[in-house]
Amino acid sequence: MENLKQHSWGLNYPIGKIIVTALSLIACSSQAMSAEFKLDAHIPSGDFTAEIAPENPDSVRSEKGQITYINKETWVAYKDFDLGTGATYFYIEAGSKSDGGSIEVRTQSPNGPIIGSVKIPNTGDFYAYKRCGTEISPAIKGVQDIYIKFLGGEGYIFNTRVFAFQSIAPGLKQLGSPFPSGRFDEELAPNSQPITAKDGLIGAITHGSWVAYKSFDFGKEANFISIEGASPVAGGSIELRLDSLNGKLLGTIDIPHTGGWEHFRPFTADFTMPVTGVHHLYLRFTGPKGDLFRTKDFFMSHKEAPRVSRSEGNLHVYPPVPGLSPSPYYSFAVQKVSHLADANKDNPNNWLNPFAWFTQCVDKGTQGKTAYYSGFIGGWSHTYCNFELDPNTPIVVKITRSNIDTGAPFGPIKSATARPAHKVKKCEVINGEVYVTMTEPGLIAVDIDGQMDSRNVPRVDPSGSSWYFPNANKKDGCHGVTIFANPVIRDKPKPGDPDVYAVEPGNLPPRDGKWKTLYFKPGVHKLSVSPDGSERLWQPGDQFLLNNDRNYYIPGDAIVYGNFGDGNGDEASRNIRVFGHGTISGSKIPHFQDLPLGYLAGENKKLRILAITNPVNCIFEGITVADPPEHGVYLEYASDTAAPSYMKWVKNINWRVNNDGGGVSGNGYIEDCFFRHQDDALYIRGMAIRRCVFWSDVNGTALRCSFLTNDRGPDYPATAPQDLIVEDCDIIYARGVFLFGSGGVIDTPEAGLGKIYADGARNTAQHVIFRNIRVSDPKPVRTLFGLNASPGSTIPTDLWAGIRFENIDYQHPQTWGWKPGIKGKNGARIRYLTFKNVTIAGERLDAPYLNDPTKFDTSFVSDSIFK
Repeated sequence: MENLKQHSWGLNYPIGKIIVTALSLIACSSQAMSAEFKLDAHIPSGDFTAEIAPENPDSVRSEKGQITYINKETWVAYKDFDLGTGATYFYIEAGSKSDGGSIEVRTQSPNGPIIGSVKIPNTGDFYAYKRCGTEISPAIKGVQDIYIKFLGGEGYIFNTRVFAFQSIAPGLKQLGSPFPSGRFDEELAPNSQPITAKDGLIGAITHGSWVAYKSFDFGKEANFISIEGASPVAGGSIELRLDSLNGKLLGTIDIPHTGGWEHFRPFTADFTMPVTGVHHLYLRFTGPKGDLFRTKDFFMSHKEAPRVSRSEGNLHVYPPVPGLSPSPYYSFAVQKVSHLADANKDNPNNWLNPFAWFTQCVDKGTQGKTAYYSGFIGGWSHTYCNFELDPNTPIVVKITRSNIDTGAPFGPIKSATARPAHKVKKCEVINGEVYVTMTEPGLIAVDIDGQMDSRNVPRVDPSGSSWYFPNANKKDGCHGVTIFANPVIRDKPKPGDPDVYAVEPGNLPPRDGKWKTLYFKPGVHKLSVSPDGSERLWQPGDQFLLNNDRNYYIPGDAIVYGNFGDGNGDEASRNIRVFGHGTISGSKIPHFQDLPLGYLAGENKKLRILAITNPVNCIFEGITVADPPEHGVYLEYASDTAAPSYMKWVKNINWRVNNDGGGVSGNGYIEDCFFRHQDDALYIRGMAIRRCVFWSDVNGTALRCSFLTNDRGPDYPATAPQDLIVEDCDIIYARGVFLFGSGGVIDTPEAGLGKIYADGARNTAQHVIFRNIRVSDPKPVRTLFGLNASPGSTIPTDLWAGIRFENIDYQHPQTWGWKPGIKGKNGARIRYLTFKNVTIAGERLDAPYLNDPTKFDTSFVSDSIFK
């Protein structure tokens, strides 16, 4: 017969569905099948070659690889299934919101020999798939016709997604195979309450209990384990022991608060040593009182170490920007260390000269610039260079200060400190110049003569002189210096390339056309221009609108005065890339406080210098943003399920009021970025914030947590259990000027109701992890924590439940002796926080520290875990 297997465009309107009566077989021609039915292949269950539906003509439907509308006593077949040398295990992914049912796996015919039987539970929804499996004994070999028969109650019983036949050792206890944790061989529960095992899960786990799995085959080299765990309480830990309960410790897995007993999420650990061959495996459970957590499947694997190329790479320096003056304070030179010897380090032929970019906070008293923080940091500046560097390429960067008196410090440099210090090999002063040695791309700040490190700036004294800031001028201010050693962009376009439109300086770029990439040629570009070509004051219509499926390239020798965005519309913005090592400057755009009243009619977001709403697969890469008039760089309101968007190697240097650095949301990532911010740097949302550097002068926090409880869809965590991870970040300066609500580096000035999740929970944050965070400012003003419930909000359940803080080092005492704070409120307790290796000024944060009112400001905080 012809291929009459049904397909549909949706769940309710099948196309070409054939009504089948009892005992009638509808077969597909083998030539029409594209799937390979083989051992170890993951087969979409909807790719069956035959079916029967005796009681309901509209059942057993194939939709997008799934089988839906399954009734009892129906079946599907997969002809000529090649099981190779033998299948010993079968699994299938199934979902049900009814009572579920079971699956019989048969050969030869729908009533042929049963080789396996799988029970399908209620998983909460027909599309909430769970892997269910069974051993096949004896093994079945060769080419077979496989029949899957569905059994259950009345109505639609479940859906299926994929299945596989596998060849694994009897008992499933081997490397690379998922194993139900409930299939242990021994157990011990010290409190006489036995550990429960049901449907492959284990529960009733208490402190001191354990289970053992005898004769587990670790294969040639196991070094990694993943286990699924769930807990609505504080959770606990699992110790992995080899051969005996007190045997060698292979690793420890923490199972934290996940939001519910059914909210399983994977947790992993690297082994302390590789394990080979057959051993007994013991899991020992620890934690606070009561039931700790549940576990489901676990598996061992061999995880390959990443391969790192050790060959020396390229160093690329851009020429000066035509028509733009360099910094009046500093200049740069760079060369490979392999070219630098004592005999020739001063040979000018060996040095390359990156352009010294410059931006500054307008001096206090400048008319019409009230929106600058000039009363606190007026006259301060920032000099930076951008160049490209391959990994494992040793270089030295030389920084020279001008000998000309411009009103700022000048002449030979006496001392210098590089931050983050772990990113450089050496920082030293030789004959009045700074030499910074490094081998990898990185974003490095260099403090000259202790302008930040040795002084309490901007605030000098927190008492009495509340509004006296004597350093708000060129002479006494901080003139920052940063080295932006960016990774090489491999796919840089060139003028003359097909689909490239090259914009000459002085010409307005086209908003649309047949081009794919808009290239801003070297020089100075201005987006606010009158019809006669003269520069004019920025207007709302000057925001350059980004189009879908387009690239915008600004090379390292070009600057664009203006701002870019998508108009803040509701439609998704797709496949937009803004990249290069040039600068987008907002210094010619007024702040909204400097515009006529009502000029933007509440549309302040149109002032943002680089922003996309509803992004889908959009990328901001390498760009420096200088002096934005409002918030900085945004990939905002991305869908949780959209193709991910990225902000990477973007540098933000901000001076003005309400100059939040920006952020991402939904399925968005921020990686390897730099933020010198005068208000909040980043809103903690999206999927991950990694390897970023933060410098705060005046106001706001590096990591603002206002959106922790409402940045996931309403079905989270039932359908989207991804973690939001903030990791490997450096806060190099955590300063501030305001005495009220100074807050913390990790801070939330307010907390709203957030969202109600699938299980009815509200304001949970069990998906949030802060780890490997270093606060290295020698004179910090902002404390480590400022997590405080807003007094005016009504929060009917646990607040920020389940956040994990791991390996966080606040290295120096707070300058004025202020205490960190975590404060809930009546009816909105903060619970199940985990503190693992958190230190404040060298002292570990433990229960006595948290509860000491002389060290920590805390209220309505309970059930914390300390490790």
